[in-house]
Amino acid sequence: SVSRAGEVVQDARRLKIGDLIFYRLRDAAKGYACPQEATYNHTTVVSGFAEDGSPLVSYHSNDALHVPWNARNGSQGSLGNACSVLFIHIKD
Repeated sequence: SVSRAGEVVQDARRLKIGDLIFYRLRDAAKGYACPQEATYNHTTVVSGFAEDGSPLVSYHSNDALHVPWNARNGSQGSLGNACSVLFIHIKD
């Protein structure tokens, strides 16, 4: 049986394919305010890297494939407008 543990890293460029990014996205129902609770409400998986080395992510909520981890798509609820993020590297 294989067991993996995750560790918090401070720099998105330290992430590898398969690592996770947790987001506290702004709540549209509350005027795009940041949630008061410290609960992360969205997760992406690192699925590649841009030419500059920054992570690209994929996620199922909008069927997104290889988008910048901090993409701003014009919506206040976009990844790039998150209240906070948590980078998790899955240790080998």
